Amino acid sequence: MNDKERLNGIIIRYKTVKPFEFYNDIGIIAMDEKDKDWLIEQAEKVEQLQQTLVYRDQEIEWYHKQLQQAQEEIERLEKRYEFASQVEYELRQERQQLQRQIQQARENISETLDLLKRGGPGTRSQVQVLLEKVLEETK
Repeated sequence: MNDKERLNGIIIRYKTVKPFEFYNDIGIIAMDEKDKDWLIEQAEKVEQLQQTLVYRDQEIEWYHKQLQQAQEEIERLEKRYEFASQVEYELRQERQQLQRQIQQARENISETLDLLKRGGPGTRSQVQVLLEKVLEETK
């Protein structure tokens, strides 16, 4: 017989029993000692289960707080990642711009050297213009 069947049997047996005596407004009835012991055991089990439930509720609360902290950390790291990604993108753009400037400066320097090698009228002013252009582009 399982616990539910046993409890139903006790309920049926004692539901209609009338107290044979009263003590401080408490009705006294005759009860099988095995039923009494079993009911006490069940009450103790209920108390243990209630204590376990309280403990589990505390555990759930602790895990909930841990989860919440982890989610906040994830959000913080995602924001840092987004920021770092934006910085990386901007640095890559800046690097490409600098590479273009360096390439242009090399071309201007090469052209200047060619002018110096060839010489001739206006070489000085042409060299000056090209060098000023290089300086302006590398600012």
